Amino acid sequence: MHEGTVVEIALWIVGGLTALLFFVAGAMKIVVPRPRLARIGLGWVTRFRTWQVKVIGVLEVLGAVGIAVGLFAQDQYAVLAWWLISTAAVGLVIIMIGAIVSHARHREAFVPPLVPGVLAATAAVLAALLATNWPGGVPAPSMAVPDNPIWKGDTMPDPVPEENVVLALPKDMYRHNGAPTEWWWHIGTLRAGDRVFGFEINAASFIGQGFAMTQVSLSDVDSESHYQRTQVYLPKPIGNFDVAKWAEGDPSKDWYAQLGDPSWVVGGFSVTDPGSGYTSMPQVRIEGDGTGAAAFAVPDEHGGIGQIALLSPGTGYTETPTVTIVGGGGTGATAVAVRNSVVMTAPQADPSQDIHVQVTLVDEKTLTPVDFDLTFSQQGRPFFVFGTGLEPSAEVQSLATDNYYFSFTRLAASGTVTIDGKAYEVSGTTWMDHEYGYFGDGSTDGRVRWLLQDMQLDNGYTISNAGVIGPGFKPEIGVSVDAFATLQDADGNIYYVASTVTPVGELWTSPETGVSYAQEFRVQIPSFDADIVVSTRIQDQEFVLPAASIYEGTANPVGTMLGKKVGGDAWIEQAF
Repeated sequence: MHEGTVVEIALWIVGGLTALLFFVAGAMKIVVPRPRLARIGLGWVTRFRTWQVKVIGVLEVLGAVGIAVGLFAQDQYAVLAWWLISTAAVGLVIIMIGAIVSHARHREAFVPPLVPGVLAATAAVLAALLATNWPGGVPAPSMAVPDNPIWKGDTMPDPVPEENVVLALPKDMYRHNGAPTEWWWHIGTLRAGDRVFGFEINAASFIGQGFAMTQVSLSDVDSESHYQRTQVYLPKPIGNFDVAKWAEGDPSKDWYAQLGDPSWVVGGFSVTDPGSGYTSMPQVRIEGDGTGAAAFAVPDEHGGIGQIALLSPGTGYTETPTVTIVGGGGTGATAVAVRNSVVMTAPQADPSQDIHVQVTLVDEKTLTPVDFDLTFSQQGRPFFVFGTGLEPSAEVQSLATDNYYFSFTRLAASGTVTIDGKAYEVSGTTWMDHEYGYFGDGSTDGRVRWLLQDMQLDNGYTISNAGVIGPGFKPEIGVSVDAFATLQDADGNIYYVASTVTPVGELWTSPETGVSYAQEFRVQIPSFDADIVVSTRIQDQEFVLPAASIYEGTANPVGTMLGKKVGGDAWIEQAF
């Protein structure tokens, strides 16, 4: 059973009683002779032929079975199960309406069919409410879309008025109802003494495109090591991703977001050798001391195995099982099962404080284990991207068509990062994005592409600068991209202004994918007299994916702003 809602609990009670009552009543009509039914109080049966009474009994049993199957299938099949319950219950209501009419015509008491009819009608309504409101969560804002033109002048503008912010916290920290994409994305720079780490922890639903994923990385700047993994989850009933339960959508409860589970021995897979010659999906065999783990392998464009998606973690595994890839027309592919999970929690009273994040990562290539145990607390006013939290092109409030976006850009962070068994006590000031709503689609033309530079500057400003780019873009040194910047000053005032971003320095070409990425970006924001070069701290910070690999990592900002030198910590993203 899904946890928590009064409607779900009520459906179990009312639906269970309805199913039991109609199953018993229907079974009696099927197996008990008509004269005996008349003697025990069902006098109406004398007006019907035996076969008619038995047909009524069969229909009642079928309705009861439909409700019972739906009740026990809720956890796996959700909406389909609720519509099954509602349909079966409506069928029973129709039978009871016929019974009430028949009793009334013959001046008989109609209460006996009325009571089960009301029960069935209540079950139908409860199930329909759950189905039409699934997966639940926070709705889109109801206020009118504010006018929010980007400032393109050379002088510093007035801040975006606070009353123009469409989002409300803590409510909008929670999962949203009907959002095709939604994620909570932690990034930033952590330090253990003089040792510097960049990290990313992302738990994301792309239910509009039929999947969810975790994306986790750690850059160890001193050793120039980069650990990364992207793990895909498929929705129920095919996979184990539950769109209604993966993150809390009820602001009256403690907040959480979770993909994977620390207890799963089979939490994902690494392809250790792609093999060759695969023309169709091979079978993935998982053999160990547990049962039920399942996955499927996806060949890449070169005929190798590009990815293995987890369908079920199974149960009872105490040791890592062996993975064998067979069939598909190819040979030589090998893989291993790995642990993978992201768990985020925060208290209902203020989910911007004491955000606890626990992560299990196994590097995709080296299989090095990395664990995170971190706590974050926001300092100061949240950061509303675009100044309002809503993309300026929006005309009406719609989670299906518009992008909503806020950040905690001054998170006091502390905890441990453990690399291959060695623990580091870390601290720093980090960043979290909560972005949801529409974020493109999975097609080549519909996929969102961007260049992003997030900055936490030592003058008290935080800046999110982004340039949206089109299909076929490749970074060229010295060629600028029009961008937009959201800035927040030390007092919490937010500005939304025009900017440019220009790749400078040299390109770095990934040995894994052959994609070339810029290592430095010059960000210019005329209205704040800002000219800042953001440089990566290590070269290789790529998420290697079967398609559309992405570069995301820690960086160093150096330049001038408002007539003074600035520095700090930064983050770079390149997705094209």
